Amino acid sequence: MIETLRKYEQELNLLEEQIAEAKMDLETDHYPFLCQGSPAIQIIEAYEETNQRKKHLHKLLTQRKDLVAKKKIIQSYFDKVKK
Repeated sequence: MIETLRKYEQELNLLEEQIAEAKMDLETDHYPFLCQGSPAIQIIEAYEETNQRKKHLHKLLTQRKDLVAKKKIIQSYFDKVKK
């Protein structure tokens, strides 16, 4: 059980790094900076890329939420066994 908790903790740490990178990618997105004179295809591509980045970030956040929930369940069980 302790090993499982450690595994989840390692996965959470890795996931936190990936989330930070995904947030940075989204914040540094160049979509809003396109000029009005940009070709429509370029604007559409930038918009689609931004949506892909948002989906990726959402996926990572969902994974983190699931891992935290699993970790809490195991920790709760572990605490009950200790008593």
